[in-house]
Amino acid sequence: MQKEDTAGNKAFVMEMIGQKKQLTDYPDRASDSMVVYEPSSLPFGGTYRGMKAFEQFYPKVRTFYDFKHFHLLNVYADEDKVFAISKAAIAHSDGNILLCEQFTFRGGKIVEVRLYIYDYDGQPIHKLIEQAGQAKPVEN
Repeated sequence: MQKEDTAGNKAFVMEMIGQKKQLTDYPDRASDSMVVYEPSSLPFGGTYRGMKAFEQFYPKVRTFYDFKHFHLLNVYADEDKVFAISKAAIAHSDGNILLCEQFTFRGGKIVEVRLYIYDYDGQPIHKLIEQAGQAKPVEN
């Protein structure tokens, strides 16, 4: 197995998130078979396979968060994994959540993204979503 450029992958994630860019701004950094996992508690929650699926759901991400108040706090990397911790404001609400995005790289390309959210009693995510008027519709 090829050893990953851990420092290079970390620098890439720091640049992309720190400058509030999108993965689509770096088409050579995503694998065609990339899988993205978003928590089901978010309005765009689900599993997305491939860049076409990513491109279809990602505009919802850009409207859900208030990117004027989206701050990268820390980035950690080890071997093929990079973790980015951010404080993100929810658009049309007065709340913030903490996010941890886990990026897995293979051959310098992202093959998997997993988003984890920190949900705490002071600002539970479902209350912020309700406040923002962005509640995910209940499926029957």
